[in-house]
Amino acid sequence: GEKPEIKTVIFKAMDDTEERLNALRSGAIDIAEYNIDDSIDQIMQEENITCVKFPPLSIYFIGFDMRENGSYGFPDGKNPTADVRVRKAIYQAIDIDPLINGPFKGFAQPESQLVTSYIFGYNPEIIRLPYNLSSSRQLLEEAGYKQGLSIILDCITEGFPYNAENCYLITQQLSKVGIHVTMNNLSMDEFNKKVVSERNTSMYLVGYGMISVDGGWFYDLFIRSVGEYTGMYNSGFYSNPEVDRLGEAASQEMNPETRLQLLQQGFSIALVDDVMVVPLFSQDLLTLTRKNIELEPRADLRIIVKDIRIS
Repeated sequence: GEKPEIKTVIFKAMDDTEERLNALRSGAIDIAEYNIDDSIDQIMQEENITCVKFPPLSIYFIGFDMRENGSYGFPDGKNPTADVRVRKAIYQAIDIDPLINGPFKGFAQPESQLVTSYIFGYNPEIIRLPYNLSSSRQLLEEAGYKQGLSIILDCITEGFPYNAENCYLITQQLSKVGIHVTMNNLSMDEFNKKVVSERNTSMYLVGYGMISVDGGWFYDLFIRSVGEYTGMYNSGFYSNPEVDRLGEAASQEMNPETRLQLLQQGFSIALVDDVMVVPLFSQDLLTLTRKNIELEPRADLRIIVKDIRIS
């Protein structure tokens, strides 16, 4: 192939965001990883820094315990989130705009499903349920919770201030329809043990990214029933025989068009009919470069050094 312009690449591990930004400004480094924080407005105005936006592959969503009886949070009575009307009520009580414009400074998009439009398996016919407090209250009343309910929301907040802020905003929004949410602040390790490994959760907020760009991975691990090789991240014990059948068929189908249809059908059942999660938003991923660096963003988030151009 063509000989690359760059002969030597040095990778530096710099944990501190401000240290990375100062190194970029001074010319000590040429490319810097960056997670959105309060400095984004200043960064966007700096003439010597270019902000490269990568296609969003990470999805944030709210998941639920689906067990009607014997659930983690309601072991002696009926579990409210086992009722699809309650899950829809929670969905319609969440106003997505403050979540996007607050912690993520507008660098995120509302999402309707577990995969973004850049990922194989995305179904363009799935749309978000509208924000509607009247509809939410009516659904709660129909489900037998006219007086509201109380529930615990597991959140990864240690080291993730934007998660903490979004969880707090959601608790405030749900209180408007009588859903009283207690935030359970967890570290990543605590969340993985409690929610992922032990599946001891009533409701949780999490974000997952996928660089394989194939929705079959999400399908098998998140919405198929818990089994030996499936449902590893199915923390709420969601189970639908038709969703499982479509997923098994997709995992063996070699024709891309047929396989896409199978995944889209399954996602539609799980997300539209069953509302097994509440999709929230996808986060824009940013990389910062010096002005003389030309870096083409890739859907798989990789930076291919031979493709970098220096002007």
